[in-house]
Amino acid sequence: MATLPFKEDAFKKESLQEAELDFGNSSPSHTTKKQDKKTSSPLSEQEKIARICLYRSQNVGPVTYRNLIKRYKTAATALEALPDLASRGGLKAPLKLYSTEKVYQELKAHEKLGASLVVEGEKNYPKALRDLNEAPPVLSIHGDPALFKSIGVAIVGARNCSLNGKKMVQQLAQSLGQEGYAIVSGLARGIDGQAHQTSLATGTIAVIAGGIDKIYPPEHETLFAQIKEQGVVVAESIIGTEPQSTLFPRRNRLISGLSQAVIVVEAA
Repeated sequence: MATLPFKEDAFKKESLQEAELDFGNSSPSHTTKKQDKKTSSPLSEQEKIARICLYRSQNVGPVTYRNLIKRYKTAATALEALPDLASRGGLKAPLKLYSTEKVYQELKAHEKLGASLVVEGEKNYPKALRDLNEAPPVLSIHGDPALFKSIGVAIVGARNCSLNGKKMVQQLAQSLGQEGYAIVSGLARGIDGQAHQTSLATGTIAVIAGGIDKIYPPEHETLFAQIKEQGVVVAESIIGTEPQSTLFPRRNRLISGLSQAVIVVEAA
């Protein structure tokens, strides 16, 4: 996707290609700490809707979103300015803004599931992501957001794992859970699934690549339901989005952001 061509005196250009993490094949990339402190003021419903519209609008990634909020203070004001900024930056076609109607459709779909759409600045937005500039400003969550207050440790690894690998994960997840850590993983087959299963009683966070309503892999339907009841499921993708290969690196980046440490088991 092309970068929104803001002028340099307005905003620095931003690549919309998210940082990729390939657990087991490369070392985790470092995430940038935000310099500005967060305001603790609660968001009004109107501002929440506007922020979702802003972030979902054409070519607005996390960094551009935060630059706009920082400059214009409110999302509504930023949305008004966005088409002109894009035009002055050289965009020929009209900028596609996300509609409030679509936001309300998203909210209704979340309510029907028993899930929620959380915006950065709300109390249920994960604490671990608040200081990460590349973190998505909008997340879907299903389950107990109180787990975000715990220190997260990610356990990830091979889908086709050995029996010894599963036993190791059981020991690690059980020990860490008893110490009060929340186990973070990606709900994949193999190591991920074992990490979640072992830590259901102590607290687990599942980060998925597709929408909050899309269970993948299908054989984890029961585990998915258990995590919603005993832990929490997190999704960056818009509800209804099918999991695709391009979304998994984004999921991995979120797993890393929610965790103070990443343990890799049997990855090639």
